This record gives sequence, C-alpha cells and structure tokens, in this order.
Amino acid sequence: AEVIAERWYPTAVPLLVSRCRLAFGRGDLAAAADLGERAIAAWESGRYDRTISFNPASVGPEMRLNLGIALARTGRFDEAIRRFEEAARDPRFTEAAGANIAALRASMES
Repeated sequence: AEVIAERWYPTAVPLLVSRCRLAFGRGDLAAAADLGERAIAAWESGRYDRTISFNPASVGPEMRLNLGIALARTGRFDEAIRRFEEAARDPRFTEAAGANIAALRASMES
C-alpha cells in the first residue's frame, strides 16, 4: 500500500500523515521524519493533492510535536527545536513542547 501511495499520491497530505504515523509506530523514525516534513511542506506550500479531503488539524501542533520527537531521535536537533517551537504556540502542547526543547538543549550542551 505504501508503494502505491508513494507512486500515485505522493502529495496527498492525509496519506503522508498516515504513513508518518505508521512509520513512527514501527520505530522507523527517519521515515516518519521525512513523511511528516513532506506532509507539512505540502500543506504550507499549497502544493498538495486536492482530490483527497483531510482535516488540516492533522498537520497541526500535535503532528509537529511528534515530528519534533522523530527529528530529535534521528539527530536533526535544530529542525526538532523548530517543530517543538511551532507546537508550543498551541496552549495544549506548550508544556510538552517546552519540556522537549529544554531536554534537547540540555543534551546538546553536554
């Protein structure tokens, strides 16, 4: 299914988000980070497959928090901090994002 999604729907945001979640769940954090970044980039640029509807919240702060975790665990620290900062703008995720930023910065300093 992933091969079909990549071939025929490479810019379909809901499929990218679903594939990101699946990759995260199976521990493939590099793939999760790539797919999450692609989903957000497609949404933000407006260049995505519009034949498949989706809820824009799927690329919102929760996605950015989880993406930050995947990025941090794959050594992409600056990108992770940026995604955590985006997630922190939503009051529901401010505390978790802030804790992740603090932990990441502390590990970068040591």
